[in-house]
Amino acid sequence: MRAVFQNIKILSGFANSIFYLVAGTAIYSDDHTLLPLSRKGLGQEERWLCSSSSTMYFSGGIVPSYILVKEPFRIMDTKGGL
Repeated sequence: MRAVFQNIKILSGFANSIFYLVAGTAIYSDDHTLLPLSRKGLGQEERWLCSSSSTMYFSGGIVPSYILVKEPFRIMDTKGGL
């Protein structure tokens, strides 16, 4: 067990996993979207639900996203590219 935690690549992978977890949660679970969805008395639940789920239905897909990450932004093998 000690040898596992002395390997710098395993520690780096664990740190990257924690970073992606925190950053992804902060980006995708925005309080401005979650609060109106959790309270029934605020109104406009359908508006917030449609606006938060519309990106799932109208995204360009995996190929255009790959092209954007690879060509113009050139962030293929970085944390920002994931």
